[in-house]
Amino acid sequence: MRRVGRVHFDDESWADGANLQFMQRLSHHWLHNFDWRAQEERLNRLPQFIATIDEADVHVVHQRGTGPSPMPIVLTHGWPGSFAEMEHIIPLLADPGAHGGDPTDAFHVVVPSLPGYGFSPAPSYPGVSARTIAQLWHRLMEGLGYNRFAAQGGDIGAGVSAWLARQFPDSLAGVHVNYIPGSFRPTLGPASPPVTNEEQEFLKRVSSWAADEGAYAALQGTKPQTLAFSLTDSPVGLAAWIVEKFNPGAIAMVISSAFSPWIRCLPIFLFTGSATASAPPCGCTRRIAFARSRSTLMSA
Repeated sequence: MRRVGRVHFDDESWADGANLQFMQRLSHHWLHNFDWRAQEERLNRLPQFIATIDEADVHVVHQRGTGPSPMPIVLTHGWPGSFAEMEHIIPLLADPGAHGGDPTDAFHVVVPSLPGYGFSPAPSYPGVSARTIAQLWHRLMEGLGYNRFAAQGGDIGAGVSAWLARQFPDSLAGVHVNYIPGSFRPTLGPASPPVTNEEQEFLKRVSSWAADEGAYAALQGTKPQTLAFSLTDSPVGLAAWIVEKFNPGAIAMVISSAFSPWIRCLPIFLFTGSATASAPPCGCTRRIAFARSRSTLMSA
């Protein structure tokens, strides 16, 4: 953690990237107030397993529901994120009766870590995408005895959830997404109906966002290994790279006491070296090597 205290700050706006004042506050909190062992203890209360599916080992939280007939649901995180994002809602979904809800609304909750994220090892084979991850999740749910289930996801998880519904409609009771991937496009072509005003506005927003905010995706999708040397070597560099992807206006209002639930994702990335494997959008499209450094070899 000495590296966190020695970092040099020289930028004061969000226009060119992570904000100086926010990163100072975040680094100070991480160095002086954040208790990783306490967070570790919290996460270790979750029922966690490693499932082997074909050639892939998948880290998964599996919390059985408490109620007359819980519905199975698979929750999929995105980038930058991890299973730890779901820690707060897992007990609410699994045991609503214990939290002021109706026991008939209970779920069997399954939270897998995307390949190459956190405690799911990086893929050892090429061609991993949201579509192939959906196939892994379907096999996972079948292996757990859930032949019909619901799916929810955001970011990459939205793509995985959509592919689950597309490929296995008979297995899906329903899908909820809190994100529309920018790759989604209205059907175009001579035989297709004209693009509506709403669709044209969507395409305009996608194009504008890609021009203003999408450089990280281009770099992660084309040269992730180059970026990995910095992300695995500098804890503050990793934090800045991730925090800038969130809404700056909302993040700037976050008070220090609210940092811990979000900041605990950072050690997971650091200790497992998954900043490298998780960099390509929607998982690895090819096998990539790991940039190892002193930071990634430190004991958790």
